[in-house]
Amino acid sequence: MSYGKSVLILLAIGLVAFVVNHFGRGAPSGVTRQDPVGFLKSSSSHESSIPNEKENSSRGSGWKYFNEKFGPHLKAEFSNDGRLVSIRGTLGGGHPADRKFRSENSQMAIERAQEILKEAGNLIGIRADWPLAREVARGNRISAQVFFTEMYQGVPLAPVGSVKVDLGSRGELLALDSDYVPQVDIRNEVLLSPEQAQKKAGVPVQSNAEEVIWVTGKEGYYAFQFLAQGYQVLVDAQTGRVLVKRDIRQF
Repeated sequence: MSYGKSVLILLAIGLVAFVVNHFGRGAPSGVTRQDPVGFLKSSSSHESSIPNEKENSSRGSGWKYFNEKFGPHLKAEFSNDGRLVSIRGTLGGGHPADRKFRSENSQMAIERAQEILKEAGNLIGIRADWPLAREVARGNRISAQVFFTEMYQGVPLAPVGSVKVDLGSRGELLALDSDYVPQVDIRNEVLLSPEQAQKKAGVPVQSNAEEVIWVTGKEGYYAFQFLAQGYQVLVDAQTGRVLVKRDIRQF
């Protein structure tokens, strides 16, 4: 073998050793792999996109307590501003409710869901002046789903502001989904009656109006919601301007 080929072989071996030594190992010392919930961070780094250290610590301890109470294998997802937006569990994997629990019993399902939301309230960011209400339960002998609507002074929010809790047959938490909005800047007031709003908007109506707070981004508008000839129509309760017109016949 020539001298030149020997040198090239030695250089290749050295390069392979360098790559294995520096890139083939696990995470470097002092860096923690991301945990399922996303609370754990490197002790030597801080990311500007996560809540500050105090908020992160409070969220972490809150989730730890929730996890211990409702099931150690629950996985949570948080928004960029640190609010809980979803939980995922497994059938039969979480801690059950009382022995008398029956998922087909609407009242039992609602009470169990309320118990869960009582503990998850701070993680979701639920405020006393923007409560969850209008609970509705649907269930059978296998599971139950309980739906809540965010309200402000008795008026429901739309199209956001909903929380859904999925329960197993023993009352174990299977899933939670939330698009609760803790802060909305309401930009108008109710100056029109439903009939006046309908007339101003020129909307032929087939159902009674429902007053809602229509949320776009961080802004909310008092509006009347109508069903008109297959369309969902939302009319500004102050000006009569049509905010949304959507064909509900399209799926």
